[in-house]
Amino acid sequence: MYEVNQRSSGSKISSSFGSKFSIDTGSMRSINGHIVSGALGVGIASIPLICHKMTRGESTPKDACVDAGIKMLQGGVATGCAISAANLLGKEGGWLKALGMVGVGMAGVYAAEQLSKVLKRDESQEGVQESA
Repeated sequence: MYEVNQRSSGSKISSSFGSKFSIDTGSMRSINGHIVSGALGVGIASIPLICHKMTRGESTPKDACVDAGIKMLQGGVATGCAISAANLLGKEGGWLKALGMVGVGMAGVYAAEQLSKVLKRDESQEGVQESA
């Protein structure tokens, strides 16, 4: 069904379903390194926008810190899972595992968003208790 050719630069997977379909995933990539790269990339992109919201009075400093941390967590999870899925595509039978890794990434991003809501809810409850 699938043929995997190991080469010095990585793996190549081809299907034998009538047409030649192949994906050369190149060499295996570091998942941990890409988690850090994804978090930093999202931080570089989102922190200036979050700071701009804070200067316009649309966000408190605590909300800004929570938003930045959550966005960076989401970027790291998404990038790490994407790299892991790409690594799995180059292995025989890796399609299902890669699809599973994409699902793990989506669940991780969703979980981080829910954590953000919990952290912001805790802050709003603290504000109610302080004013009482």
